[in-house]
Amino acid sequence: MSRVVLVVDDEPLVREVTASMLEDLGCEVITAASGNDALEKLSGDRRIEILITDINMPGMDGYQLAERATQMRGQLRVIMLSGREANGGGFPLVRKPFLAQDLKRTMLAHGPLLRVVTSGFYKFCRPSEPFRDGEAFGVHPRRLGK
Repeated sequence: MSRVVLVVDDEPLVREVTASMLEDLGCEVITAASGNDALEKLSGDRRIEILITDINMPGMDGYQLAERATQMRGQLRVIMLSGREANGGGFPLVRKPFLAQDLKRTMLAHGPLLRVVTSGFYKFCRPSEPFRDGEAFGVHPRRLGK
């Protein structure tokens, strides 16, 4: 079964390209153009496991979105995207512009999100065990109340 990822970016082209990269990696992708749209989708779809969000957006920025989203869903994993910011605010950061391999490398480095299958093709899969506090991808222990 594939991972369900919510991609949030106010720039349509970046949002579409990021979604396409993730689909090529085997993800089911849902997109949102703003923080408020993302929160609505998160509250309406419990299958979403990973939030990938731009930091610099009008209205609610990526930091605010990640904070609110992880309060709603404690096991949600978060990756930040930015062409300007150097700090992911406690979450993994992928710098724009990026390639699909940059997303894949970040996901591999921060949790068991990828598994090699026989052909060498990587497919997103569910971990065999639930994450323990502090191991959850992108969920910093302080965000879990520790």
